[in-house]
Amino acid sequence: MFLPHNNDINACPYCGELKVNFNKHIQTVHKGETDVMKLLDLEPRSKERIEHVEKLLAKGNHKHNVKTIKLQRCMFIPKRRP
Repeated sequence: MFLPHNNDINACPYCGELKVNFNKHIQTVHKGETDVMKLLDLEPRSKERIEHVEKLLAKGNHKHNVKTIKLQRCMFIPKRRP
């Protein structure tokens, strides 16, 4: 299975899947979730919308990383790479 570089993938906070295009995934698959509906109400490319997407990214990646630590396998997703 091909996995892109760590910087390219993020975990979805709703289904836990690793996605390359996180923004497109949550807008199409999870458009009924309350956080995503709030996101869709915001103006595209606005500062508030970008911050909202970053919060969802952090939430999903944190859930993934906690699961990774418990199972002691898979791939850890850092917020930033040095």
